Amino acid sequence: DLANGTPHMKELVDAFARHGIFMMGDALLEHTELDNREQENTEIPVTANLVLTEPAFFQEMKLVYRNRAVGTWDTLAMANGGTTATGGVIFNATIPGQPARSIIEYYFVVYDITGTGGHSFPNRYNASFDAAQVTIPYQFAIGVRKIRGTSFEEASTDWSLAESSDNATGGDWIHAVPIQSTWRPFGSNLSLIAQTGADHTSGAGKCLVTGNGLSATTSYNSADVDNGKTTATTPALDLTAFNKPIIEYYRWHGNDRGGRNTNPRTDLWRVQIRDTGSVLWRTVESTYQADYEWRRRIFAVDEYLTSSKQVQMRFIATDAVNSSKVDNGQNNVEAAIDDFFIYEGWATGVAEQPQRMDLQVYPNPADNTVTVTLPIGVAGSISLFDLTGRALFTQTMDAGTVKYTFNTASLADGQYMLIMQTNNKTIQAQKIVVKH
Repeated sequence: DLANGTPHMKELVDAFARHGIFMMGDALLEHTELDNREQENTEIPVTANLVLTEPAFFQEMKLVYRNRAVGTWDTLAMANGGTTATGGVIFNATIPGQPARSIIEYYFVVYDITGTGGHSFPNRYNASFDAAQVTIPYQFAIGVRKIRGTSFEEASTDWSLAESSDNATGGDWIHAVPIQSTWRPFGSNLSLIAQTGADHTSGAGKCLVTGNGLSATTSYNSADVDNGKTTATTPALDLTAFNKPIIEYYRWHGNDRGGRNTNPRTDLWRVQIRDTGSVLWRTVESTYQADYEWRRRIFAVDEYLTSSKQVQMRFIATDAVNSSKVDNGQNNVEAAIDDFFIYEGWATGVAEQPQRMDLQVYPNPADNTVTVTLPIGVAGSISLFDLTGRALFTQTMDAGTVKYTFNTASLADGQYMLIMQTNNKTIQAQKIVVKH
């Protein structure tokens, strides 16, 4: 009886919420994920713009965050900062200052007038949901500096784009500019992206992607992952020069667009890490959830491997074959990886980070040799890495020497990273170019 004010409205809303249907389910959020921050113990302002089609049913929005090292989630009420020209409402909150080497996760929850708070952003992330059915929360790190890695703009020959157990019959990993594919649901005029057509770095460059169709007009299922799994694996990553290594990457994953869509989100996306001296892989990410945008994942290596100095990671996209399901349990599966970097967890306080030294590196670009000069002699090491993280050589430093020369004649033309680490854990990085 719509004339009686719906006395059982909360019961109805709660019942729908148990099936993932929320009163604020069509709300849109405009929010730029927070960047990594060098400065620790300073307040962190968070702003988001919420666009509602039915603001009369809206009650409030909250920010939920945690320091992953602590583990417990805290909730902040967000203040209404007024409307925008586009019809949205600005909300603000402030995360308290956090110590260096912290990784912060956060997400937003929208509450309706019954107090039900199920709809959240990023879409389909909520800490109370099944871990295998959520995407990645927003994330950023504090007190970190980027040391080395790859944006995949140049060929990454040290990455393996297949392993012996791979059995996919299509959509294997390739290094390329991604070609967008789209899917139009039956009976709809919507055109939904199935595979990204833009890398994360610039929107026009290369990344690792699970196959490409011949063009953007080719059928959405012409180059997706089919009938098994495909694996992209990093080279061995030498972390010897790091005090607290932190790894960051961006990924794209879709598994619920295409065909009759009878079994959405039944194909697993996994990311794993291991010590190169072990056959045991530890899971960094495992989800059946699609996420049609570039999403950052950042984590400290010691969350999974407490003392490893040589590690390796792999990224697995799967089109599961399950004969008990309609359409053989398969979906249109697409994935991509970009901007894989290693950071040093690095406190900025004087007590923890001695003053940086003014390194002189010359000539740069280098031909047959490159020389490093320090203002004072220190004990430690200098290492040269290619941009995939492979150590090419390491030179021990002693307190009586201020000048070191390295032979670069045998190195291929390209960019390299010179890492200096002193015995008191000062780490500095300098990019060099070799050009013969």
